[in-house]
Amino acid sequence: MKILSLQELQQADIELLNNAGSVEYTYLPAENVTQADLNDVDVILGYDDKLTPLLQKNNSVKWVQAWSAGVDQLPQNLFKEKGIQLTNASGAMVPGLAEQIIGQMISWDRNLGYSFAAQQKQKWDELAATSYQELAGKKLLLLGVGHIGQQVAKLAVAFGMHVIGVRHSDKPANNVEEIYTFEQIFQVAGKADFVLNTLPVTVQTEDVIDQKFFLQMKKSAVYINYGRGKTNNESDLLQALQTGEIAGAIMDVFKEEPLSKDSAFWKLPNVLITPHTGGDTALYDHRVVKIAADNISMMNDDSIKPQKNVVDLRQGY
Repeated sequence: MKILSLQELQQADIELLNNAGSVEYTYLPAENVTQADLNDVDVILGYDDKLTPLLQKNNSVKWVQAWSAGVDQLPQNLFKEKGIQLTNASGAMVPGLAEQIIGQMISWDRNLGYSFAAQQKQKWDELAATSYQELAGKKLLLLGVGHIGQQVAKLAVAFGMHVIGVRHSDKPANNVEEIYTFEQIFQVAGKADFVLNTLPVTVQTEDVIDQKFFLQMKKSAVYINYGRGKTNNESDLLQALQTGEIAGAIMDVFKEEPLSKDSAFWKLPNVLITPHTGGDTALYDHRVVKIAADNISMMNDDSIKPQKNVVDLRQGY
């Protein structure tokens, strides 16, 4: 199996691939890849738009291991046309991402942002005791109960939260006490103190979180997006934040990134912004390689058919 990696891997991760099966590993940055470099390549680790015109003329590549959980930015129609299987990196970012989400919820409830601002002014300042809240006893609504949602649920339950989930089926999930289908999304919006969106972008989910949804939320509730920026209507979100329809927002993703310096989101006091760093972790590359290695170890010599983290190209995720 000939593997071309667009990511420069550590030696330990290269050995992980070698130990998984009979592989021939080559590293090339995307900007240096030529048509000839793809000859006889079976697997590509990572992806870059520069490869799309090359793949159009290639018939050897059978599998692409994406380096991200979301794959809406990849040329899925081309993959379908060429019979290229796609796997994503779902799960690789989960531990750190879940910890960051819980950390930001704690920061919000404990007003740590206010304390940090006072510290910069060398000011010993405290709010009224009622301004310091606790996660225990509060309700968390998960829009998406995949790898991220389930890990957040595990941590949230440890803090004494009640977790509600929305997914495409009513299949139960560990640590999620109530499960609803996607069609019930507006019915459950008002149940929660925190709403966490980890939805992928599909025809069904694009701009699905809109004014109608925000109006159903509690005025004291906080909206959190660690999914995809295109799943919420940003104009409606701004209005909800500016008019007090919801208490605040914690945002790691936006429709256009980096977020424009002119964006109104920057100046809102009830918004906490991180620059799409939720999934960043020193262990990320290793975990993605582990996904690829696990798939290789399950294959026989005659076929390249990954079984783990496979993207349904009909659904787009």
